Order: sequence, then C-alpha cells, then structure tokens
Amino acid sequence: MKDEIIIGIESSCDETAVAVLKNRTELLANVVSSQIKTHMQFGGVMPEIASRLHLENVGYTIKAALDESKINLDDISAIAVTKGPGLIGALHVGVTAAKTMAAYLNKPLIGVHHLAGHIYANEYVSQLKFPLLAIVVSGGNSEFVYMKDHLSFEIIGSTLDDAIGESLDKIARALGLPYPGGVAIEKLAQEPNTQVIKYTKPHAPNYDLSYSGIKSALIREINLAAEGKTNSCINKCNNESNNHGKDIVTSIFIGGGTPSVIDASDIKDIIEAVRHNYNVSDEAEITIECNPGTMDEKKAAIYRQAGINRISFGLQSTNNNELRMLGRIHTYEQFLESLRIAEEAGFDNINIDLMSALPGQSIESFKSVLNTAISLEMQHISVYSLIVEDGTALSENIDKYPQIPSDEEDRDMYHMTKEVLAAAGYEQYEISNYAKKGYECRHNIKYWERCNYIGFGIGAASLYDNIRYTNISDINRYMDILLNNENNKDYCCYEKNTRQSDDVWLLRMDVEELSKEDEMSEYMFLGLRKTKGIDVNDFKEKFGCDIYDVYDKQIKDNIAAGLLVKNGDYLYLSQRGIDISNTVMSDFIQV
Repeated sequence: MKDEIIIGIESSCDETAVAVLKNRTELLANVVSSQIKTHMQFGGVMPEIASRLHLENVGYTIKAALDESKINLDDISAIAVTKGPGLIGALHVGVTAAKTMAAYLNKPLIGVHHLAGHIYANEYVSQLKFPLLAIVVSGGNSEFVYMKDHLSFEIIGSTLDDAIGESLDKIARALGLPYPGGVAIEKLAQEPNTQVIKYTKPHAPNYDLSYSGIKSALIREINLAAEGKTNSCINKCNNESNNHGKDIVTSIFIGGGTPSVIDASDIKDIIEAVRHNYNVSDEAEITIECNPGTMDEKKAAIYRQAGINRISFGLQSTNNNELRMLGRIHTYEQFLESLRIAEEAGFDNINIDLMSALPGQSIESFKSVLNTAISLEMQHISVYSLIVEDGTALSENIDKYPQIPSDEEDRDMYHMTKEVLAAAGYEQYEISNYAKKGYECRHNIKYWERCNYIGFGIGAASLYDNIRYTNISDINRYMDILLNNENNKDYCCYEKNTRQSDDVWLLRMDVEELSKEDEMSEYMFLGLRKTKGIDVNDFKEKFGCDIYDVYDKQIKDNIAAGLLVKNGDYLYLSQRGIDISNTVMSDFIQV
C-alpha cells in the first residue's frame, strides 16, 4: 500500500510553516520561517509586513521541507493549507501557494480551519478520546470547544474582546517590554516581587471570556502609580509644543508604513494629542495613508470624527496582474470597496498613487490604467515611475518578469500622463503630482517650500528653524526615553552651545544646523520640483540676497541649454529640464 504523504502550509499570522506528514502520524519535516525579530520593533504583528515576508519566504520554506523529508513531488498525496482564521493578506499567500501546487501536481487541496489544527495537534501526544472539551489558548483566539466526535465542533465559550495572547502583547507594549509579550511577562513573573496588584476578575456571561479589561486596568495602574513617569511624556510634548506655540498647524499627515492597519481609535487619540499640544487651524488638512482593503465602515466613521479630511490610497495600479507582480496584497476590486466606504463616510478629498514603467508595461497599457483611474473622479492623483529597490521580492525575481520599459519609454509614459490628466482637468503642480483645482496637497507644498515641519514616531524626520534632525529608530530606546525620563546622554546628538538641553532632545539623532548655503541649495532643489518653480523675490526675502548673485552661472547655463525657463519673476524647469531634473537640480547643490 502506497504511503499517504500530505504537505501542510500555514501562514495565518507571522510565521511561514510547512510540514510533511506520512500516514497521518509520522512527521517527516517541520520547517518554520519566523518573523518575530521583524515585528519585535513594532511591539506586535504588522499585517502588511507579515504578508510581504510570507510572499518572500513561502517558496523557500516549501523547498526546505521537501528537502528535509527526502520526498519527491510525485510522492505527495494531497496539499493541506490553513484557510482561516488569520490575517487576510497572510492567509492569501499560503492559500495561493497551496492552490498552485495542487493544480500543478493535480492533487487534492484540503482547506484547514487553523483552530481545528490546534486541537488535532494533540494527536501527537495521545489519541483524542470523545467526548472531550478542548481549550484553545493562542495569540489571537481563546475558545472552549466541545467535541462529540471527529470534526464535530461546538463552541461553548469564546472571547468577547481580545484573546489572551493579544492582551499580553498589549500589556507588554504598555510596560515597554519586547514582543512577544507573553514570553517577557512570564519571565518577569518568575522573579521575586512583593509589589502585587490585585485586579477585579473579569465577569463574562456563561462560558465566554474577556481579557481586554485586564489590559485597561494595568494601563490605568501605570498612569496612577507611575504618574511622574507617564506625565513626563506629556510634559515633553507640552515643552515641545510651547516652543512651537506661535506656529499655526495647517497640515497633519499620518503616514509612513501602513497606519490604516492599526485601531482607528489609536489614530483618533494621536490627532487629539496633537490638537491638545499645538495650535491646529480649524481649516487644517489632515491626511491619512490607507492601504486598499484595510478600510471598513467603523474605521472610516472614526476617521471622520477625528477630523481627518483627506485620504491617500496606495493603489499603484488598476491592473490585478501588475498588483501581483508588485507584491501588493490587495486587488483592484478591494480598492473599489475601500473607496466606496470612504466616499459614503463623507470623504471628498481623496488621492490615489499610481506607478508607471512596470515590467511589460506599454504606453497603451498604462494609458488604460490612467483612464480607469480618471473614471473614478479622484481629486488628486500621484504618478511615480518604478524604482526597483534592492532586497525587494521584485528585485530578486526581476529576471522572471517581462522587460522593464527603457528610459525613453519611461519618459514617453510621463509625457503621455501629463497630456491625459490635463485633458481630464488635472493640473500638474509638481513633477509627480496632479490635482483638480483647489485640491493640491498642502503637506507636499509645505515640504517643497521648506516650511517648518515636525515628525513624531521612530525614525521621523523634522525641519524647524533650520535645524534638521531624525528621531531615533530603536523603539525600545524611544519608549524608554518617553516613559522613563531616561537621562542617558548617549542618545542625545545636539550641540549644547546651540540648543537647549531639555529631555525631548534625547529622542533626536543626526541633528544638523543648516548653513545659509545649505538652506539656499535646498530651496532651489525642492522649489524646482514645483511646476511654477521659484519666485526670485521670495528667495531675496528669505535669504537677504539676490538669487543671481548666488546662482548666476548655474541659471544662465541651464537657460542656454534649454533646461530652465525665466518668466518674469519665476524660474522653472522646461519640459526637457523635467526629463533630466536630477541633473539640473544637482547644479544648485554646491555653491
């Protein structure tokens, strides 16, 4: 009798796992590619990152399991895969890999509920005897399951809010402990400690569970018992805001990564904190970046309540084949659903990002993408040419994709984009950005005009009063400084003779006080990105000198070459100058 060989693929959360099972009881291989070190810096699993890493690792993990089990593809009897519950994007990667294998090998595909997998894993310890009560205690699920027989599941109790694993992770974050929280908390619990805090036991009906109250009680305890530490964070924010209290905030931009994957209530808290500490204009533009597929009605409603009035969707393409090639976890249809939710919630200032010069893309195919995007009647469209970054899934598999358009084809797409969008009523106000009248992104304009901006969070960049700095990137250090009022000056990278040495500067790194020459170079470099270019009178007002006294040769040479245009008091790039904009801008970096 031929052996029954089943290969199982698991990708429900942050680990890519592949096992090979012989005759249901003999484990031939079990290969796990863990993402813990990656997610540790965030204090929890980031769904978008998890999906991308699954995409990168699943092929290698399958191969490693097959090598370890020493079986051939022909030996496989069936392919099993986790179908849920779990992170949608992460599950999609595993299911797609399993479907591909099943289709290629013409073998049965078995979808497995991953909590059933948890229960049946006990078969490796002892045979299941019915009837039985199974208790599932995992990172994202807590359940009591009654089983009369095989595959007979009756849930008699489950969590009403957070699972125990989620609560432990959130508690760990509140305490500044590393991820995963359960491991760190268990280690601390084994140490002698006379400071015991008694909590009210959670009350839930019947056999249901509730753990979120434990988290909330602990956070309240931290705020009360360690008021000095907690308030130090608030005080630092207040100190910072006092320094900038004279400024009126006209733009708040929540981006960097995928902020739409975290709880909307957390986003609301962030905006309220900014309003509390800064003078935010009633007419401020407040933007959040959203990944298509991460929006729902509740989230959209909370965003509106928080005052968010602009959404930027990272669509990239309206072609699903191109989205898959880019490693995006959303489809165009999922974007349309997110867009519908946003518009029904009342958002009427929406941007979409598109990408051109993709492998195999032609001018006509990208024109089709543009026309589809135009039909959506968005207020703002950003279009960027593909840049293949080292280390991405695309760069590592670039030889498997169609040829990337040439530089000449890329430029042709760029010019076509301007023509098509202009005909549809979009004004190009920056090299890569187009807007309906009155919907230009204030955040972008402020950046290109070198206005003051302050970044919050790990790795965030700021420019204020010609001081440029970046926040430290180590989240543990960041939280230590904020919550523990740490006075370790090793984290501080400022000159005491030029800046006040208050605690908030412990968060800073790469602090640089710009020279006048640096300021002027940046002004030229950034200003030339705008289609209206640079106002020579504004230059004189800002720097107290004539632009031609500083850059006369550079300006004359580029005008003579047909790369720069002088029109009254404005200098701006010609169409040819835009095509080689980096070359033109570099002329103004060195004075």
